[in-house]
Amino acid sequence: MKLIISILIIVLGHTSLSAQDLETRLQKNSKVDCSVYAENSSELIGSYDIEQLDSVTAVLDIWERECGLSEPIMRMRILHDIYFNRFRSEHYTDYYQLYIRKYIYRVEASQRRTYHSNYESSKNYYDHTRIGQGFDHHTFELAKSLLGRQNKESDAYLLCLLFSDDLKMFEEESYKRSASKTPLIKALFDSRRGIFTNFRISGTLGIWLPLGSNQNVFKPSPMITLGFHQLFWDSWRFDGTIALVPFVNNEPLDFRFEGRNQSTSSLVSINLGLGVTRQNQLSKNWFLDTGFSLGIDVLGTDIESSKEDADDHAVAALDIGANIALRYKLKNGRSIALRSSIHHASYDWARSLKSDVGNSFATVGLAYGF
Repeated sequence: MKLIISILIIVLGHTSLSAQDLETRLQKNSKVDCSVYAENSSELIGSYDIEQLDSVTAVLDIWERECGLSEPIMRMRILHDIYFNRFRSEHYTDYYQLYIRKYIYRVEASQRRTYHSNYESSKNYYDHTRIGQGFDHHTFELAKSLLGRQNKESDAYLLCLLFSDDLKMFEEESYKRSASKTPLIKALFDSRRGIFTNFRISGTLGIWLPLGSNQNVFKPSPMITLGFHQLFWDSWRFDGTIALVPFVNNEPLDFRFEGRNQSTSSLVSINLGLGVTRQNQLSKNWFLDTGFSLGIDVLGTDIESSKEDADDHAVAALDIGANIALRYKLKNGRSIALRSSIHHASYDWARSLKSDVGNSFATVGLAYGF
């Protein structure tokens, strides 16, 4: 297997080899198949300086003709296009969808002590291109040399980060731009097969504020909210929330449960909501989120049920809300936000509630998303 590359290196010495000469020598051995072309071509490219683009291209052309497109071939094509300022991100959607995850696995494998045995046992998966050897060093050095020349808002910049093996920074920068619409970002956050996910969880500490006639019964009370968020199209996301409000200093309320009139001031609200939010990007890291929600607000009491094993009595109301938040995106997709909302909860529909209460309330809170 090493015969071809040995002949080539001896003939070449320190000079470049034309595509025709290279092809003639590679075809001398009738037993040469794709795996030999791939391994020898990648090793030969690894022996070139990163400025010997013509020589590298000559080898790539034959390699691609004999084996078809593969991760290492497309990686080098991308870097060459970036070098010559002809890179068009939309031309490489196949690489984003099929090979970026594979390249990340490759980098992670190269950092293990067992990388040599991993390659030997899975040569076909690694496209017969040795892990962490000449070819990988070549693309690493080329990517590093190109990184500082790229616009940090471009896909080319992210790819140079990736191919310079800075996976942590690649992830951080990708999350910072996760709301953009470039071909690379769309592929990275594709909900079906993306590398990263736009599913987020948030926690909010805030205050529940009575509005209208609710102010005659309730006082401002603490609130804690757990949120679940999934981007589903461009700048739109689904939200699911669970909010808990233990009321403090409120007036007693009158209820009628199981044919008996009872009153209590021990009340707690549990709000379950689903909503849709639009993420309006104001600048690189600042967003104004606006949306609406529909849910159920359950007003729990400490009035016990006479039925065995039954929970304490509660009443429920339909809840309609409008939400707004000023959000700052941190690294790795984390964020902090100042959120507020206004709600209409129709408790007067609940026949068990006899007290006259209002239907409106607002919330204000500080949220952390991760």
